[in-house]
Amino acid sequence: MITFQVGRTIARPRAEVFERLADVGAYGSWLPRSILFRGGWFATPDSNPGSGVAYDEKTPLGTFSGKIVEFEPPETIAFVTPMILMGRRVFESRPRYVLRETDHATVVHHFAEGEFYGPWRLLEPAGLRLARYERTRIMDELAKSFQTATD
Repeated sequence: MITFQVGRTIARPRAEVFERLADVGAYGSWLPRSILFRGGWFATPDSNPGSGVAYDEKTPLGTFSGKIVEFEPPETIAFVTPMILMGRRVFESRPRYVLRETDHATVVHHFAEGEFYGPWRLLEPAGLRLARYERTRIMDELAKSFQTATD
């Protein structure tokens, strides 16, 4: 199993940061495409984020369907995205974000967890490196998305 944590402090109110993380359909506006991420959208058009709401995420291996499994605005949001290839579960990603407000900023704690299944477990060392890269990039881009030209 892959587990680690990444944190960032963002000079914006917690509700604003939470709203950006909850809007899966807008990720493409602040999160550039990468090795893994090619875009995301809510499975049902015009959906509002909430617990149990489904979304789709495009990757180089295809489009995978996930759902929001924890939704407590403006503090906690968590997702589960199983990756199924040819009818078999290969990997499951379980990102979770916990936001804490300070006097002038929001501290975002991103807990990344993932698990390979069956013979795919042999990919865990490479998967850990890729997950650390990708999840750190997400946090960096999230923080950068709130910066203005005057920052």
